[in-house]
Amino acid sequence: MQVDPINPTLKAPGSKRLKLRNDEPFSNFAFKISLRRYIAAKLVEQGADVNAVGTDQNGYKSTPLWWAAKAVFEWRYSRWAGGLQLATLLVEKCADVNAAGSDGAGYKSTPLWWVVRAVARCQDGSAGAAELATLLVGAGADVTAAGSDGDGRESTPLWWAAKAVAHDRAGGLELSTLLVEKLVEQGRSGTVVNTVGTDFGVSCTPLRWAAMAVWRGTAGGMQLATLLVGRCRLTLSNPRCKRLELSA
Repeated sequence: MQVDPINPTLKAPGSKRLKLRNDEPFSNFAFKISLRRYIAAKLVEQGADVNAVGTDQNGYKSTPLWWAAKAVFEWRYSRWAGGLQLATLLVEKCADVNAAGSDGAGYKSTPLWWVVRAVARCQDGSAGAAELATLLVGAGADVTAAGSDGDGRESTPLWWAAKAVAHDRAGGLELSTLLVEKLVEQGRSGTVVNTVGTDFGVSCTPLRWAAMAVWRGTAGGMQLATLLVGRCRLTLSNPRCKRLELSA
């Protein structure tokens, strides 16, 4: 792979030639536009800064890992295959797993939010996403960090993991368990498990997804409900009852 320092371009086998703007980090532009495993590996091998922050023409900032995580979610809708391998490579190279990003479509989140969404939303494309989410959490990803979509609808990683259980997605229960255990460990479970998430008209807490899973007869629904009620501090607000706190 050759790069002309005066008129920088790069070319990988089977790819189109990419032109780099002089005011944009070399590594971030390549990751964002191409997301090709070959190019990413070569850039990292040559010492590319895996945490380089890029800014688009509208001022939205993002990192290579943020785009790779987004590609994990979007690969079935685009040509951007390789996001899973790229994200794994970047995490292994000590990329900042908590660097939030945003784009012109209005999305604002951390990489973990994108990956957990992939588990819940992409039935055919979530293979490996749950493992990547586990890798991110193990690398210190903030399990409490909420994200928002282009319409400003907010949700947490746990909310998407619980939705994955309700929709019988592979890895949903294991991921939910991991997130809850981390929340309990950090003393943040009561806040996050009661945080309402919204997506396409559905507004609820993670426990509602667990209840839906039970209603549907989905494997893992009762385990998730028991996990949420038994391991976390939930506040019941039935006006006929005193406020009651359940804890482990």
